Amino acid sequence: MRMFPLKSAHIRVPRPLQHLPHQELKNAVVGLLNNQGLLLGIGILIDYERGFLRVYSKPFDDVSDIEIGFVRLSRDGTELGYVI
Repeated sequence: MRMFPLKSAHIRVPRPLQHLPHQELKNAVVGLLNNQGLLLGIGILIDYERGFLRVYSKPFDDVSDIEIGFVRLSRDGTELGYVI
């Protein structure tokens, strides 16, 4: 489990998802990107809480951007459907 401060990571939310409450994004696949926009790996959005984004993923250094996706996954990788 990784915690990313919302103040230090740039969160990219696709336009169709921007109107949704944070809890609707739970279990969405996220891309973890470096400062050059290169994908370091993926994770699963667990929660927003107290200024932090909680993501289930392998540890990666130098994550500067987090891009929210449309597909939902459980922690074991089972597809749960789509965010919208």
